[in-house]
Amino acid sequence: MKKQVFISTIIFAVLIIAFVIMAAQAPVDAKSRAIKFINDLGWQIGEAPLEVQEVTVPAVFDDVYVNYNRLQNQAGFDLSEYAGKKLVRYTFEVKNFHDIEGVRINVLIYQGKVVGGDIMTIAIDGFMLPLTKRD
Repeated sequence: MKKQVFISTIIFAVLIIAFVIMAAQAPVDAKSRAIKFINDLGWQIGEAPLEVQEVTVPAVFDDVYVNYNRLQNQAGFDLSEYAGKKLVRYTFEVKNFHDIEGVRINVLIYQGKVVGGDIMTIAIDGFMLPLTKRD
């Protein structure tokens, strides 16, 4: 009996360790995917994200989200597929946006996949654009 408890405890401990290792690697993988996606679009960004935040896509879109999803559609994304789901938003500083300061790029990740984002400025009279290739 003691042997069974010991073996069960070892197996349980190994499973917990494996789960912790996988969970610890997931954000790094998502961040790497976000950076690669941004670089593939031709944008130069700071080395580290300015912000990493979990966001929940509303189950029912209000006018703000309807308009934001239209912006997503312009880049080939559709956030309605993720209604009610939790995403991770990575925000980076953009270094090569026509010499304009204060430009940010947001990338939305769901289960390791880029599912949306935008390019925006932090200025009060700023802009928000679809996440597309640099021209």
